[in-house]
Amino acid sequence: MTTATHERMAQIQEKVGDAHIHQVLLDLSRLDRDGVFVNVIGGGTSALRTKLSLQALGVNDVPKGLAMKIGSPPVGLLPEEHCSALSSPVHMAYSLVRKYGMSFMVSEKFFGRNQHRWIPWSAFEDFEKAFSAESDRLEFAREHALANYPAIRERMLESFQTLTRQARDNLVRLGHTPAEGFSDTLTAALMDKMPTKEHIQTGIFVRREIGVLLFGSEIEAERAATAESRLKAEITEKEIREREAVIAARARAEYRAEEERQRMLTEDQRKEHQAKEAIRKLKIEEERKMLKDVLSPVQEGAQQLAYALNEAAKEMAESIARNGFVHPKTATRAREMATWFKAMNWQNDAQLEELVSRLGAMATSAPEKRDPIQFDDAVARIISVTKDQAAAAARSGRIAALEL
Repeated sequence: MTTATHERMAQIQEKVGDAHIHQVLLDLSRLDRDGVFVNVIGGGTSALRTKLSLQALGVNDVPKGLAMKIGSPPVGLLPEEHCSALSSPVHMAYSLVRKYGMSFMVSEKFFGRNQHRWIPWSAFEDFEKAFSAESDRLEFAREHALANYPAIRERMLESFQTLTRQARDNLVRLGHTPAEGFSDTLTAALMDKMPTKEHIQTGIFVRREIGVLLFGSEIEAERAATAESRLKAEITEKEIREREAVIAARARAEYRAEEERQRMLTEDQRKEHQAKEAIRKLKIEEERKMLKDVLSPVQEGAQQLAYALNEAAKEMAESIARNGFVHPKTATRAREMATWFKAMNWQNDAQLEELVSRLGAMATSAPEKRDPIQFDDAVARIISVTKDQAAAAARSGRIAALEL
């Protein structure tokens, strides 16, 4: 422990007497130093499609049984190429934070939710490049849709008219006579549901949110340091001594007053104090039990990384055993795994780095030079090295926290 920690423990021991002090070590320094918490937020894509519910569109004279037969098929409110171009970057941005980020139980407890994932600095640049590419794709799709919005409305009007005519014909085939103006009513309702230019401009978005852990002790220490510097700049050494004397006298007076209050406590007040103290100890014990369930972030990250490598290596071993040679897809998988691990090896695991790099080098060679026996041996070594950590990750239920 540091000198400051020893001093703090001594102060606490002085206040609690001979009571035992249970210390819980929660070291977040690696998370603060080696990476950052990131959350991706996006929205607005649900307005690009709707379901064709006749009752919701004002066609209320359709029998209940007949409406169930027709159902509510999904309808795109923009041409499919525009729907896909606007929604795909948002969905891909969500997948990026799952690809490069790790989910720790300790972060879920601090942030109150599990959207924030921790990305090591070694992989953050790759994440930023990929996220910027998806943001650029969304902006390009947005500008393209806005530039062609009048033509898009004309296309959708024709599409909706064809759709409503087909719906009317289906009703007739099912033995129901649609009300007069059925197609026009349905077409107008669908046109009203189309995303406006304003929604395309501002309603469809994706952004990243950075989560920072600010500890009260650090904030208080910074405030105290600032206040102390300002005080020393404003007052003379004599004034400092005078103020220290006043503070010391006030502290002695408060100490004597506290002793007097403790002496004058009645029996009922002492019982109330004892009850409150018992409740406080129960709360401390409950928090201690919760902290026991929280893995070290470093250990948890290593387990997640080992599990992802172990599962990928098992798939490659099964492919070689099944085919008798190194299939091109297996070689591609090995190259991707080597590139991914190089970015995600934030703990600098030299043994795994050597094994994965060796496998990537084999996969990069010409197909006729890939020896399946050597390839399978390299895969088996990775499985052996990651077996224990992967098993621990599986037992903890955190196997979905990192995606390769």
